[in-house]
Amino acid sequence: MIASWSEIYANELVNYGGPGAPNLLALNTQARWQAMQPWREQFLKNLTEVLLS
Repeated sequence: MIASWSEIYANELVNYGGPGAPNLLALNTQARWQAMQPWREQFLKNLTEVLLS
């Protein structure tokens, strides 16, 4: 089963409950965003090829 983003973040809020929760969630989100960089670059290349063809 594929979890929705809201379920994932709800679980993280439970796991990161405590004084440092917002900071940990921000770091985790930033790490995910950076890990998606190759995917975003490839997507933009593919999109550009399709639009220019």
